[in-house]
Amino acid sequence: MDMMNEISTAKIKALVNLLDDSDQLVYNNVRTELFNLVESIPELQVALESSSNELKAERIVEILDHLKFEKLDASITAWNKKEHPELIDGMLAIARYGYPNFDGVKIIDQIDEIVDAVRSKQEGKSTREMVDVLNQVILYDFGFNGNLKEYNNLYNSFINKVLELKVSNPIGLSIIYLLVAKELNLPMIGINSPGHFVLGFWDEGDDTNEETLERIDFFVDPFNNGRIIEKQEFISWLKSKDRGEEHREMLIANDRMIIKRVFNNLIYSLFTSGEKLTAEKLLPLAESIELNL
Repeated sequence: MDMMNEISTAKIKALVNLLDDSDQLVYNNVRTELFNLVESIPELQVALESSSNELKAERIVEILDHLKFEKLDASITAWNKKEHPELIDGMLAIARYGYPNFDGVKIIDQIDEIVDAVRSKQEGKSTREMVDVLNQVILYDFGFNGNLKEYNNLYNSFINKVLELKVSNPIGLSIIYLLVAKELNLPMIGINSPGHFVLGFWDEGDDTNEETLERIDFFVDPFNNGRIIEKQEFISWLKSKDRGEEHREMLIANDRMIIKRVFNNLIYSLFTSGEKLTAEKLLPLAESIELNL
């Protein structure tokens, strides 16, 4: 650690130690300083977890909420401006909002472990056979499941918790599949279907390169044990939902659309759990994600 970092850390610790000061003027000054120190998030998180002082804890929560939102706003804004933003980077930014001190490297290592297990069974397999491999490795060998009991739990939107608890909602499980598929160059895409999120596999014999529903060969539903849905079955089901062509054009979900949907799920979870102010604060950030840059 260099001298400037040592000074910064020492300053943050000193400010955090003053958060239980009974003098309101002192607190106001400390609060103002910490509001401008996004790098104080880790220290504040540690202090919150170890504090037995109710007043200090309330003050830390207020400052943390402000700083975490500011960091998330900056991260997602920068992510969205990229020409080809990475799904994993968007998911890590959201996870850091909920869990500032989690180990991002550990997340990548966990994904890589699943990738290696799938890769060891990949040779000579057709696309459809790879679905069986993905299901076997992700759902059985690693033990991931659909979160049937807590479909709207906050944990479903944080990839660190999904990997820790091995349960999630349809889009959370689909994201694990997508991250693995990307590393193995499997022709998989997210599908914003009505009801819940599923996956599509491109028809490898179609060389038009257009990302349309017509190019999908078949679909997979990770939330329902990785069930394969044949194309005609999916189209018939879609028609039964009375969805027009306008909706069909939005079915193919790029990484921006996926992150936006994760945001919306998180906002809904916060709202239904009673954290309405936090949900309302996040809503403009979710709406700011441009889908067609």
